[in-house]
Amino acid sequence: MANDFDSLQMLSNTAKIRIYPPPGTGTPMDVMVEDSFL
Repeated sequence: MANDFDSLQMLSNTAKIRIYPPPGTGTPMDVMVEDSFL
């Protein structure tokens, strides 16, 4: 597993996804995840 420094270097390889929370919890959250995670 990559450490924090490696993760920062991989920002260019990340994909942005949206997490929709249950009703009444607020607005959706923007989350960055690694392409390898998808």
